[in-house]
Amino acid sequence: MANIANITFYKGEDVTITVTMSPATNITSWTFVFTAKDKLGGTQALQKTNASFTIADALNGVFRFTLSATDTGTTLSVRTYVYDIQRTNSGSATVLVTGNLKVLGEVTN
Repeated sequence: MANIANITFYKGEDVTITVTMSPATNITSWTFVFTAKDKLGGTQALQKTNASFTIADALNGVFRFTLSATDTGTTLSVRTYVYDIQRTNSGSATVLVTGNLKVLGEVTN
């Protein structure tokens, strides 16, 4: 079963998200995809493929992915999305993390 984690950040920020598998799992050679949609079954707002992910500690199941200021400032609007991160290896595809992705408006801009 997927872990649930909600993510909140301000529009236009560079955001790095660290995921630690629980229980610790060897993720050597795993591939990932991050997808955000406006609602469950809705329109895709953003997708980041394996190139956006870094395995930080393969043996303990720690990986990171980055949303750039362009992703969070131009591609995404101020609102709440649903997202998931999936393992995409053939024969092992599964949802790892899911939740809400909330983009907040900046006070200054």
